[in-house]
Amino acid sequence: MNIDPKHMLKQVLGLEKAFKALDERLAGERRAASAGAEPLTANVTVNGLGDLVDLEVSVDLAATGDAAHIQATIKEAFMRALKESRAFRQEERMKLTAGLKLPDI
Repeated sequence: MNIDPKHMLKQVLGLEKAFKALDERLAGERRAASAGAEPLTANVTVNGLGDLVDLEVSVDLAATGDAAHIQATIKEAFMRALKESRAFRQEERMKLTAGLKLPDI
């Protein structure tokens, strides 16, 4: 089996270009999650790259003044949204690689 290095390099460069285009598209995607029990809730939205886009803390949660509870609720909502965003990104990347799961590079 002969491997053509030029062809292989061309494919790698094409995949790199496709990943960059995907990341640009993912920057516009949104994934949201909530945590806490009504009325003490936090809502977090991240983009498809995992960047924080929006954070809402309910007035009732903020009024508790319990910093540890507020932080834990926000963290839980953020981690849920981030997990969903990462899963979506991985699914989209696998579409480009015909199901081959590659690490982030």
